[in-house]
Amino acid sequence: MRNNKIKVDLVPIINNKFKFEEKIMSKFVEEILKTQLINDDDEPEYCCSNCRMQVEVADGVTGYCEHCESVVFVERV
Repeated sequence: MRNNKIKVDLVPIINNKFKFEEKIMSKFVEEILKTQLINDDDEPEYCCSNCRMQVEVADGVTGYCEHCESVVFVERV
């Protein structure tokens, strides 16, 4: 039988993060999972250096993060 529960030590981290972004927890977790599970090998993926959510970038250095609502430095995933 599989254990489909989130580890207890991760719950407070997820809880703090989704409250900061003012989202419903299930929606927040869904967005995180989508960015991690959907992998398009044709284009490099970048994430926000602040919140680690996926962002669109033009120059490979900065991009606009919809979650942080600001221009941020990016890291290649």
